[in-house]
Amino acid sequence: MKYVLILIGLFVAPFTYAQQNDGPREVTPAIAKKINAEIEKEIPALLVKLEKNNNERTDKFDESIRFGVDTFKIDSFYRKALDYDYSTYGMNKATSDATDKYDSLMNKYYKILSAKLKPQDKATLLTAQRSWLAYRDNEMKLYAMLRKEEYSGGGTIQSNFMASAYFEIVKDRVLKLFEYYAGIYN
Repeated sequence: MKYVLILIGLFVAPFTYAQQNDGPREVTPAIAKKINAEIEKEIPALLVKLEKNNNERTDKFDESIRFGVDTFKIDSFYRKALDYDYSTYGMNKATSDATDKYDSLMNKYYKILSAKLKPQDKATLLTAQRSWLAYRDNEMKLYAMLRKEEYSGGGTIQSNFMASAYFEIVKDRVLKLFEYYAGIYN
């Protein structure tokens, strides 16, 4: 998955804009506002899709809709930001911003999951999350070492690989925490 995102950013976007003479453009606050407005216009169609197969409203279903909208906003902004700034810096910035947003979602769903657990079971979740944080940090240390020129051949693209790897590891954890929450029977 991480390589698919990189390939899209690195290969598709530059060729899409290769015919334009203006090149990559930094995502300024004005452009970010424009992107967010575009995304907001797309949400009603998304809601129809998300609600289509469910006639019964429940708290979990409502949270699932919110999760779908939240992840849609992050992923859509990420893709649209790459359309504007497909430079190495722009790709890293878009990836870092998306990672920060997923990190916020991770904290949100950690808290939601924790609130659903019995007090004696919250310690297990806390231990698992601490273990995941240690895993994330150690995995990124390993990945950083492997991105060094002596192992990877170097080049500015290595920073894109690093940013993408971190993005994927955080996003995967968010999805897992939501999956745990959604799987609780009540």
